[in-house]
Amino acid sequence: NELIVKQTLGQPFDFTALSNFNTHVVIDVAGYFMAPEATRPDCTAISDTRTLAAGENSYGTYADAAACPAGYAPTTPYCLGATGVYLTGSGVWSNSPYDKVWCSFHNTTASSQVVIEGTTCCRVPGR
Repeated sequence: NELIVKQTLGQPFDFTALSNFNTHVVIDVAGYFMAPEATRPDCTAISDTRTLAAGENSYGTYADAAACPAGYAPTTPYCLGATGVYLTGSGVWSNSPYDKVWCSFHNTTASSQVVIEGTTCCRVPGR
C-alpha cells in the first residue's frame, strides 16, 4: 500500500488511521517532496570568431563551438560584427535547436574585421 500524506508547511502534522479492531501501524517514509525554490540560471557563452577580409561577404559561416557543455541547454544564438560589418542573415542549423549558429556578414570597411558567432547556454542549478 502506498499513500502520499500532504503536510502544510508550518502546520502540525496530522495523520489518522481508523480501524474497528486493535491495529498496529508501521509507517515507513520512503521519500518526501520539498517546495520549489526559485534559482537564477547559470549561463555561459560559447562562440567562434572569424576574420573577414576587406569587402568580403560571408555566407552561412558556422559557429563550430556552439555546442553547450553537459547539463546546459542553448537559449540565445547571437552574431556580432564590428562597425562597418553588416549582418545579412542568421539562423540555427541542426537536428536540434542551436547546435550550430550561422551568420552571414558583409564587410564594407577597407580592412579585415573580426566577427563572432555563438550561443548562450544556461542551466537551472539544483537545490
